[in-house]
Amino acid sequence: MNNLAYVRGPILALWLDAKIQADSGSKRSLDTLMLQMTEDAVSAPNIRLTNRRIFQTTAKYLSAQGQKELRNLVESGKDIPIPPFPQGSCVTLSNDSIGKFELGFDREALEKKSIIERVLPESNAYSAGVRDGQQVLGESIHFDDLNKPVHLTVRTSEGVKAIEYLPQGRPVPIPQYHLNNTAQGCQFAD
Repeated sequence: MNNLAYVRGPILALWLDAKIQADSGSKRSLDTLMLQMTEDAVSAPNIRLTNRRIFQTTAKYLSAQGQKELRNLVESGKDIPIPPFPQGSCVTLSNDSIGKFELGFDREALEKKSIIERVLPESNAYSAGVRDGQQVLGESIHFDDLNKPVHLTVRTSEGVKAIEYLPQGRPVPIPQYHLNNTAQGCQFAD
């Protein structure tokens, strides 16, 4: 996830907000930094948004160690550590084991020929009974939604068979935020 620019930016912003708050004893935040940068741009309309300008402005809000970490994250492209959510006990961070979406066999063969090909032996599809060569008579697949089961009706050597499984690959730890509606002072709209 850290390699996707449209994901990396918000993760870096979240990290920077947490770092500014930690370094300032919660007196400042990313909002303070952004307001400063906006004011600078209003007073000097030709000022360009560059890494150098960002580093110069963040130097007012980060410790020397924080500045070094920010520069390292931006310039090296290293993974950005996911910080705890700033709202304390209302939102918690944990590493949850989540498997990515994995159909378990060749999607193109299914779509073009309605045949099962290249079943992954370690997949949930294989465990559920999906095998190479089966003809698909019916299907219900919510692609990229690993929480909705795949439903297949296939023709096997024994006859027609209904198969159901969750299309999840091997679980990997992924940082996840969780709302804690039961903590004192924490209420979220449904």
